[in-house]
Amino acid sequence: MKRFFSRLHRPLRNERGEITFFACFFVVGVVMLISFLLLYASVRITCINIRNGAKMELNNLSATIYADTYRSQRETNFEEYLRTLYSSRDYTEMLEATVAGGLAEKVPLST
Repeated sequence: MKRFFSRLHRPLRNERGEITFFACFFVVGVVMLISFLLLYASVRITCINIRNGAKMELNNLSATIYADTYRSQRETNFEEYLRTLYSSRDYTEMLEATVAGGLAEKVPLST
């Protein structure tokens, strides 16, 4: 058992051809730097995906509102549309649910 531990400690001695403490710390530092850069890139990519998904859902929301507005103007029932838009909670909840569902579909978030 004693020979096993002496073999284990022998490579850390500063002898010719052996690894030095400086080299150990250098390798650990390089590995830590690379892992930090990979984590940073992963977080950055996730943030870009979330931003793009939110932009797309806001564009879809504005297209939905535009289509409803166009339809109500074409039918010359704009007052009914404004009443629905500003006083009906069901319409705004439907729009919010559409955006939330689309965003959850594009960007799977977890806590």
